[in-house]
Amino acid sequence: MRGMKMPGHMGQVQRTTQNLEVIQVRPEENVLLIKGAIPGSNNDYVIIRESKKIPKGTVKKKEVVPTKKAKAAAAPAKAAAKK
Repeated sequence: MRGMKMPGHMGQVQRTTQNLEVIQVRPEENVLLIKGAIPGSNNDYVIIRESKKIPKGTVKKKEVVPTKKAKAAAAPAKAAAKK
């Protein structure tokens, strides 16, 4: 029948879960203890890497870029300091 929903392949799509917390590393047992849900079924492969996004609560220092006015105001002060 044309247009009828039929069964098909489902799953095997890469999913990303961010900002999970690594609780403990046990190298002698080859075990990582992770707080949170990990996508996938049992005995699937999992890639663990650092997050690209910064978690909330982490403050990043803002970089100050001087403007033309600030540079012009600083020029006479630099000349006076050299004398």
